[in-house]
Amino acid sequence: MKSFKKLLPYIAIFIVGFIILQSIFLQSGYPVRGDNSVHLQRSFLLKENILENKQLTGWNYLDNLGSPFLTNTYISSYILIVLLSIIFSISIPTAYKILIFFSFVLPSCVLYLFLSKKFNKSAAFITSILFLLNFSIMQQIIEGAWNQYFAIFFLLLFFYFLDKHSKKLNLRNIAILSILLSLVILSHPYVGLSALILFSIYFLLIIRKRLLSTLIPIFSFLLILFYTIPLLTSNYWTVKGVGWGLSSTILGSFYTAIGLLFSLQWIGNFNLQNFIINIPTILLGLSAIIGIIFFLRKGTSDFLKASFLFLLITIIIGTGFWFNVDFLKNFSLENIVSFRFITIAKIPLFIFAAFAISKIKITKNILTA
Repeated sequence: MKSFKKLLPYIAIFIVGFIILQSIFLQSGYPVRGDNSVHLQRSFLLKENILENKQLTGWNYLDNLGSPFLTNTYISSYILIVLLSIIFSISIPTAYKILIFFSFVLPSCVLYLFLSKKFNKSAAFITSILFLLNFSIMQQIIEGAWNQYFAIFFLLLFFYFLDKHSKKLNLRNIAILSILLSLVILSHPYVGLSALILFSIYFLLIIRKRLLSTLIPIFSFLLILFYTIPLLTSNYWTVKGVGWGLSSTILGSFYTAIGLLFSLQWIGNFNLQNFIINIPTILLGLSAIIGIIFFLRKGTSDFLKASFLFLLITIIIGTGFWFNVDFLKNFSLENIVSFRFITIAKIPLFIFAAFAISKIKITKNILTA
């Protein structure tokens, strides 16, 4: 009975997530909004290549007027879609929809797991539900950016284990963290870069066995050489200058970044329906701001210090400020789509929101009674 009670928050997350995304399962046909058609086509091509050619490699006609298949893109989600389709004898669109669903609920589950260890179960549960009810997250996932949230699932796991073992690293922990870092990188490049930023913060501020900890990125990159070597050797084929910033001025970039971070776009089309839909987003933003204020007033937690630095760095990268600085244009930064880092910067928002909610006395015993 006690073990079942521990599972209840995760069951609730799956139920709420299914209620929100039920339409993608109840409606027949393919998801076609946003980038979904491209992702689906890649999945079809990969399955065909595995079954007919017995290999993962091949030629992709969709990207850059042709490129080696699964070389200049994230690969783990496509491989999982095809494996689900082959192992369970289901169609690619069905397997694709399952991955969309998992990319929505699994980050919420890890948020609950992580935050329940750092604060209390009630604050963690409320925050994980706010993740599911965040309209901008729903919209991004439905429109094809679910790959990034699938990678965020692995990033949150990496964050959890990095924080848990940062002061007592051993070879077992290093192996786990190396595998998780590899999975993050293989799932989405921007989330992978964010994981390296997070590791760097812990390396500089928290990790005690620094020399030993360098094995984490070393082992990780060795594990994914099968991916990085083709990527680097064929990179010169790709189209350059496909990235963009948020504004034509640095000040405008930061202004827009803050709006995206707190999902304030709905204010430009203000009406009662938009206000109601975005109430969970408003609650998240207010709670996060309160949590940040609490932290700045008396922040002694290494975890919150690392989260705050991660927030600042990902916001700064998310602005794409270098597009407005002449001498930085000479560096190879023109391919970065900067706003993707704003999505990652929302992770600390959920952390600080949970921190603030945990300070409310009524939340301390709801799920622990």
